[in-house]
Amino acid sequence: MLEQILKYHQQLISQEFVDSLMNRIQKQYQQRHLILGVFITLGFIAGILGFIKLWPTNMLNYFDNLNHETMLVTSLCVVALTVFVTWLLNDEFERP
Repeated sequence: MLEQILKYHQQLISQEFVDSLMNRIQKQYQQRHLILGVFITLGFIAGILGFIKLWPTNMLNYFDNLNHETMLVTSLCVVALTVFVTWLLNDEFERP
């Protein structure tokens, strides 16, 4: 009797339902990625515009006057910020 119970198999949910559900989830993830990308781009543009507004002089002269240590620290801070944001938003970039 136990063997008959273990052999019994009934599919409770149809494959069409599962496929449609997975398609809806995929569309929602794509929409989330689109929204995230748009707002990251807008934030990046706003940051650049703010930086330009704070230093209205020639930007190339500003970067030419920096010494190597300052550029190294600035580069490390940018890389650290990029790694932190990627870690923070890691679940947003994962596929379902």
